[in-house]
Amino acid sequence: MAEVGVLFQYLLKKGLNAYPLFKERYLFAVPDTQYFADVGERYNSEGCYPRFQDANFDKLSKLPLLPRVP
Repeated sequence: MAEVGVLFQYLLKKGLNAYPLFKERYLFAVPDTQYFADVGERYNSEGCYPRFQDANFDKLSKLPLLPRVP
């Protein structure tokens, strides 16, 4: 019998051992239009995108996002 789980690395605590399954980047996607062209890098096959905190927040902050539901 095995007890296993999948968790984010920051949730790891003493008493658990972990092995990385894969490295993944979660992306905040916006329409690929001229309006968002200065937010960051446009789609590219190299997967080279700026970190969210390094992007131009002016336009991102105006997006109508869904409210959090508890």
